[in-house]
Amino acid sequence: MSAEASSPTGDQPHTTIVVPEAKLSTLFEHMQEVLESVRQRREATVEEVVKRTTDADDEDVERLKDLLEPETSLVTHCVDIIGYCIKMQRARTMPYIGEVLGPYLMPLLTNKDSFMEPFRAAGICLCDDLIEYASPESHILLDTMLPALLDGASDADDLLRQSSVYGLGVCAVRAPDRVAPLAGKMVESLTAIIFAPGARSYESGSATDNAVSALIKLARHVSAAVDCDAIMGGVLAYLPFKHDGIEARLVHGWLVEAIATGDPLWLGADMSRMPAALRAVADAIIAHNANVAGGGGGGGGGGDDEEEHDDDDDEALLSEAHIAQLQATFAAAKASPMGATIMGIVRAMKPKQQAALAEYGLA
Repeated sequence: MSAEASSPTGDQPHTTIVVPEAKLSTLFEHMQEVLESVRQRREATVEEVVKRTTDADDEDVERLKDLLEPETSLVTHCVDIIGYCIKMQRARTMPYIGEVLGPYLMPLLTNKDSFMEPFRAAGICLCDDLIEYASPESHILLDTMLPALLDGASDADDLLRQSSVYGLGVCAVRAPDRVAPLAGKMVESLTAIIFAPGARSYESGSATDNAVSALIKLARHVSAAVDCDAIMGGVLAYLPFKHDGIEARLVHGWLVEAIATGDPLWLGADMSRMPAALRAVADAIIAHNANVAGGGGGGGGGGDDEEEHDDDDDEALLSEAHIAQLQATFAAAKASPMGATIMGIVRAMKPKQQAALAEYGLA
């Protein structure tokens, strides 16, 4: 491995580890061997427990999960290593993916009977990385990947569902032409996730956030194949994100940019969604402030019905750059011909939302 030292902030030294292309084949082959050994051990453990337990109860299920947890962690580490190589070497990984992982990766996606969790999720995560970082060379795999992603999006397993819907969003961005014929089916699948019972619970919330993000990506990149007005109206009603910090900063940032530029995708051609957008950004500020203060996600809709959130996630849900942009936008809006209209919208909001916008200068 080689190391490249840099200091992106000027304060802290940063080291990037790069696996040389010449070592990829050997590394991927080793990862494949580790994954296969884990699979065999998991199957043996499950078989042994099943033989010992004729009438499994909840305690037996939890005991089995505990036994399998170390193997699950090992799978996660393997996928992280392979994914890191894909991010560093990008399309240069494709020959080695095909040569070494290809015979293993494709069955992970297509043979549900032979591969238990977390192996299908591992395959989906690798697909996501390939499409995101190795496009367009990786598009030769889309005929297998897209059906696997759609299938995983309806799976009961939260991790598999999250990685699948994230992948659908990545495909919309990186391969919109290939996605367009499936866009209607994707919207149907993603919408089902959002309206499923418990969609915003601690366990399912991150998958749901990613499903909403994928819908936005479809509206942005495959607009001719979907009903953008219906999608974006639903998105504004769902916001803010509270479970996936990375997607939250991305999507909340898009919302801030849309308000700043008057983007009709978000606000409507006649600006009819401006009230919903301002309420959404107010609730994003509330959730952001609660996270930064260490209190977890703040309740949406002005705080009347606080939903379950990830208490461990104290990440900012708005970037510093977008906070500054929002403050500048609000200052300009108050002085604009639309100022009176905007302030009328604000006065119709709930007190907690008004206070959040006032904190950022819209008062």
